[in-house]
Amino acid sequence: MDDTFRDFLSEFSNAFPGIKTLELRFLLHDCLPLGVLSTSSGMGLFTELNDRGHIAYNNVNIMSEIADLTENVSAKGSVNKYKGGVGIQFESRSGEASISSYRKTLYKAMVNITEHDGGDLGNLIGFYNLKPYGFNNKWDVVFHLEKELHLTNIQTSIKTFATRLNERAKRILLGQTDDECRTQQSAGDGGAHCSSSPTKLTTPDQQVNGATCRDGVGDSEIKDQEQDSIFLKFVDSLTKEVDIVYTMVTGRVTETKVLEGLRRYIWSANYVHTLLCRLDNLTKSSSEPRPDIIELMLRCMRTHSMHLEVQRTASACLCNLTKPNVVERVDLSILKSMVELILQAMRNFPKEEQLQKNALIVMFKRRIVQEVDMDYFQACTMTINCLFSFDDQIMTNMALVINASLIQRISTKQTSEFCTRRNVQKLLQIVIKEKADNNVELLNRTFSIIASLSDESPSFCEIFVNENGVELFIEILQSFPNETSLDISSLLNTFSNIAEVENLRHFLLRQDIGLIEQLWKFLEKDFPVSLFTAGIICHLSSSNWGSCYRQRIAILNALHSKILSWDDPEDAVICYTSFSPLFPLLEQYDTPAVQLFAVWTLNYVCTKNGNDKQASDNCSMLQEEGGVDILRRLVSSPDVHPDVYALVHKVLQILPD
Repeated sequence: MDDTFRDFLSEFSNAFPGIKTLELRFLLHDCLPLGVLSTSSGMGLFTELNDRGHIAYNNVNIMSEIADLTENVSAKGSVNKYKGGVGIQFESRSGEASISSYRKTLYKAMVNITEHDGGDLGNLIGFYNLKPYGFNNKWDVVFHLEKELHLTNIQTSIKTFATRLNERAKRILLGQTDDECRTQQSAGDGGAHCSSSPTKLTTPDQQVNGATCRDGVGDSEIKDQEQDSIFLKFVDSLTKEVDIVYTMVTGRVTETKVLEGLRRYIWSANYVHTLLCRLDNLTKSSSEPRPDIIELMLRCMRTHSMHLEVQRTASACLCNLTKPNVVERVDLSILKSMVELILQAMRNFPKEEQLQKNALIVMFKRRIVQEVDMDYFQACTMTINCLFSFDDQIMTNMALVINASLIQRISTKQTSEFCTRRNVQKLLQIVIKEKADNNVELLNRTFSIIASLSDESPSFCEIFVNENGVELFIEILQSFPNETSLDISSLLNTFSNIAEVENLRHFLLRQDIGLIEQLWKFLEKDFPVSLFTAGIICHLSSSNWGSCYRQRIAILNALHSKILSWDDPEDAVICYTSFSPLFPLLEQYDTPAVQLFAVWTLNYVCTKNGNDKQASDNCSMLQEEGGVDILRRLVSSPDVHPDVYALVHKVLQILPD
């Protein structure tokens, strides 16, 4: 760029100071990318036009257009001065920028938009819900509307926009004369639609092909268009909200055309729904990651969050695009946004079965439940709600699997909120049903959820006991005595959590329940079944066993021997969010087996327990909760059992000073 041309661009730009720069941005909207328009100044805009070959030292036609349209005297003078002083032949060239008739018409209407209190600007901000953006001028408002495709070069979009303007601006935009306007007003609501403006604002059936169709094109000419074009036409007219319903009428639908239609006309919910139905069919066989389509689906869902048909069809497309072998290759940030919108749809439409089923299918992926950061509490709540609303075995299975994976990741406070009587009753109803159907897989999923909910949750444990959950679980243990695939560990873990609640222990010791007999049986099993059994016995040991006192002595002796026989399992992970349930056991000097169990557990979780980091974190938690002081008192006591002493000494050695 030579100095003379640069000086001209600078002088021309200076003719549009302050807010007038926004007028330049508006007029160049069709010539430059949104990113450039959003960040560039007046000079920057014209430098970009030059870099892209839209203007040149011998082609400044668009500058003349801008000067004439805006009636800017300084700009006109700059153009005339430049053209008269460089002594070169000016010419038109391929690729030069120009201002379309549509934009010129819209600009003339914009000049007449009022910005005072109670004027057009306030109407637009209110109608398009733009208050959060803090706009204070019409140019920024229209730039935002065009960027978000709320204002586009089609009749319905223009008419929607025009209804919020004063009469003069509206007439300019719609191309009406005063006589036409009066005729329409006298016709009332049932009158004819506004006539098209001279700029021929186009409709989706004319634009989605990539070429604008002229009025009066016959059927034979349309059939000569590309075979893969999507042709659309109105099947309904403007409704009160200026919404439109479209339908496919001819042509071969392709993915490219559908995606283009979604990008251009995302503001129309019914049109989006029609295209999404086609996209659902097109993506059913999808076997490669398509993050571009997923992000477009999310944009549709975000734009029409309360439109059921859009949410349902978009979620169906996401099912196609997140198959197990595909979702592993989709970026986690995209999956996170997807899960947020899926959960929002579940919350907005709790009774819509197909939508809820689609949402569960999307969530029912290993990578999503294990790797995607989400609102775990909301996810658990939405999925368990499906168990109440729909009698569908597939949905029940998915909801239980998702819940079993996520329930462990909610906080203790959220667990208390989740543990309503309604939810506990539903889980127990599922246990009863799946027991009758002999469905061990779903029983195990439900056992896992119940075990997680009962962990350090006295409120859940109390509801579980009062709803006869203990009797039901004992009945299951008796009904499946030789079922190796039954998740015995989760059943026993639930009993262990209940045994930690002092005022509930007497329920477990009732002779008519028969838990003591089951404990004898499972104590003889291998690790980890014997570990959970040992925990139950230890927490019950301080309670009154009544007529079963001799059984208490015998089972504690057997427990002591069993603990000494445990080898350190390499692959077992024992999880404690707090060691406080173990501390009372360390104080029971009259029952060395109980102390031995507590110390063995602490030794294991502070040395092995899956990985070094977890073991290190457990060491820190033991120190923070005051467990080290209890161990030191224990090891210095003359009443400590030799087996307990040896293990306590070992634990103290591994702890940092």
